[in-house]
Amino acid sequence: YNPHPWPIETTVVAEFNLPDIIFCPDTFWVPSLFHKGRKLPIQAERPHSNMPMDWRKRVCFKAKLAPGIVNRFDVTLTRKSKRPALNNGQKDGVIRFRGKNIDWAINARSGLIEHLRVDGRDILRKGAFKALVMRDTADPWGITTDRFDDIVGCFRILSHTKSAEVSGVSAKRLKPVRVIEDGPVRTVVEALYGYNDSLLILTWSLPKEGTEIELNVRVLWNEKDKMLKLSLTTSLQNAAYIGDVAYGRDVLPATGREVVAQKWTAVVSEQDDLALTVVNDGTYASSFTKGQMRITLLRSPAYVAHPFKDWAFMPENMFRPRIDQGERLFTFWINAGPADDQMRAVARQAQIHNEKPMVQWFSPSGGGTRPKPFALLSNKDVQITTIKQSENGDGWIIRLFEPTGRHQKTQLRIMAAKPIRKTVTLQPFEIKTLKIDPAFRTMVETNLMEETG
Repeated sequence: YNPHPWPIETTVVAEFNLPDIIFCPDTFWVPSLFHKGRKLPIQAERPHSNMPMDWRKRVCFKAKLAPGIVNRFDVTLTRKSKRPALNNGQKDGVIRFRGKNIDWAINARSGLIEHLRVDGRDILRKGAFKALVMRDTADPWGITTDRFDDIVGCFRILSHTKSAEVSGVSAKRLKPVRVIEDGPVRTVVEALYGYNDSLLILTWSLPKEGTEIELNVRVLWNEKDKMLKLSLTTSLQNAAYIGDVAYGRDVLPATGREVVAQKWTAVVSEQDDLALTVVNDGTYASSFTKGQMRITLLRSPAYVAHPFKDWAFMPENMFRPRIDQGERLFTFWINAGPADDQMRAVARQAQIHNEKPMVQWFSPSGGGTRPKPFALLSNKDVQITTIKQSENGDGWIIRLFEPTGRHQKTQLRIMAAKPIRKTVTLQPFEIKTLKIDPAFRTMVETNLMEETG
């Protein structure tokens, strides 16, 4: 189900059960995907469950979804004697991935990125995506500072024996950087790192077509008075740092101090006509200077620890619990390309990733009447941010937002029995509130307080 008012193209991951358990060790069911009679690329991946028989299936495919409705895809399964083997792809200590649009490589000895090229253009410098450990304090409010510059260490790639130990496998040795999934849709690479008592797992999903890379970050954090940052050293020259704010975007300081943004940040170079965008699923803080973005993942201060003058504020004779300890998960979507294209698309992509399509696995007959979407927009650069009942209860409120900083025009269609249409113009970053009266089939503009006068 695509909840958005315009068509989207996204990677869909879904799990389902076969009709019955098949107790055959020499069986693997290979999926095929069809949409409206057309065959599409699909791949099977390891499900989240850990059953020895091939009963639970996890599949991944790229889909174009019509707006506001359920989109049906049909999966058929073909029996094979065994699961297709994976090619680790490592050569001379490097795993290199070449898709249609991206060229990405990771050093299997260091665990750091060798390069990222999009459509032949360098985006990241060698050594990118190093996990930095910064000096911090027990103060949870950060009362005495607004920047964290002192690097006290970094996560290092695990040894083969430690990699096997923390992965919980029966073998004594396991490569810490390896391909764990591969197919016609994407290649997935996993890398394991450690620092003191903490662990870090980076899982890269690299598309065979397209430029958007998904990065899943799993941290087992047990440090004290330390901050964890993920460092992206870019190749972009004279770049500005821009971030998502409430109903807008802002140019953020490029001085290395901590800054805040919401669903995305971007490194933008007018000189190179390139932009690197990073969409997140809940990360808030970062810093930027000299072309390097440092995403703040975790701290480890104490609770209610208030510094005052030079007084001691942490007891020295007992254990005190710390914030952000234990396992934490993050997801980032990294994209790059011509600056104008990326900056037009980033708000839409951030909305799609933070308001994801819903996947439901069932087998309907296909009969009956297809429901219509509620609201559609003709311009995919305009967002619907609100659909709700009006405060006085006599209609519906829809709010539109222009997130790209450009003048926009769109047609809003309410797909009732008799559709209601209205052409709307928006200024850069404008919020426009519309009130719909379904009884009289009217749509009028109001202010944010839903007043028309």
